[in-house]
Amino acid sequence: MDIKIQVRRVLERNYPTGDFQLCLLADSSKYVYHVQRVHGPDWVVRAYPDVPKSQETTAAAELGHLLRVLESRNFPSERVIATTNGLPIVQHNTAQFLVTSFLGDSVQRWHPATGQFIDNADPHTNTPSLALPYIFYGLGALLGELHALPQENTPGDALPPAGMQPSSELTWAASTLEQIAHPIPDHLHDLYRTLKLRVQNLSRFETCPQSLIHSDCHFGNAVVTPTGAIRLIDWEGAGIGAAVTDLGSLLSLCLLPTQDEPDDTCIRAVVRGYLQYRTLSAVEQAVLMDAIQLRTLVLLAACFDQRSQVQYDETELLYGQTYDQWRRCYQSAQQIANHARRAFSDLSDQ
Repeated sequence: MDIKIQVRRVLERNYPTGDFQLCLLADSSKYVYHVQRVHGPDWVVRAYPDVPKSQETTAAAELGHLLRVLESRNFPSERVIATTNGLPIVQHNTAQFLVTSFLGDSVQRWHPATGQFIDNADPHTNTPSLALPYIFYGLGALLGELHALPQENTPGDALPPAGMQPSSELTWAASTLEQIAHPIPDHLHDLYRTLKLRVQNLSRFETCPQSLIHSDCHFGNAVVTPTGAIRLIDWEGAGIGAAVTDLGSLLSLCLLPTQDEPDDTCIRAVVRGYLQYRTLSAVEQAVLMDAIQLRTLVLLAACFDQRSQVQYDETELLYGQTYDQWRRCYQSAQQIANHARRAFSDLSDQ
């Protein structure tokens, strides 16, 4: 049966939807639809295909649990919508369905399966009439609030480790580089050696303060509510991890594709928002550059085989930017870290 028909039937049979339309938002490992209701607030439904009924832990169950924990701690995020029978998840044949509140339109509309931007949108101008510093401030404040949430667990509230842990990600990146079978072009030898060495030496952040982290903070996972508030979505990779890696991912966005230098105004906006809830420890300050480089380093390693192919098109977009643009982001990490440390020092005294 067509997945869209399944989604419609599940909603009609298990939720008080009323009249509604379905708009596809993503179709990678799961199908995500915007439920546009005629009467009542909009929802989001996630359909996870081919989930065995005997499977104890599922992606839908884990996400639902995490969102309920965030709700119990009054963190502003999506809320799980229960069925008419009070259940958080629907199992239909081999698929599971999770319905949540719809918070608003994405800051950056892109397709997770391809990494391409919808309607050829510019990733740094498709921002619903909001200025970039405002968005960076909002995301910085959200991460600060998230990282400051209390760590004590009540029965049933235990959270798993975050996805994309630095140690496993860097091990995978090293293996990917080692497995490149074809000859590497002469002009890429230095880059190849640099990536291999940096993957070996980058911090694993094991001594850094641990907290609940989002683990995938970027514009594609940020939305703007009708009141203009910035919120994060896509919590599938969230869990316990090093807080500084979350902040580093956000700060790495502060080198805009249209600029040659990191944007100090955006960096200070991130820091100002983050400081509303917590500051960085000395240990975190020391590895801030590594945290900013982490995600781009893994991406550069993952895509190096593609980049080194003879027929490679240098204008090809990889998750929204060309390989060379990602390389610029990686190389700017020291500058961004210096700007951020200075902002933490300046703004902490205010």
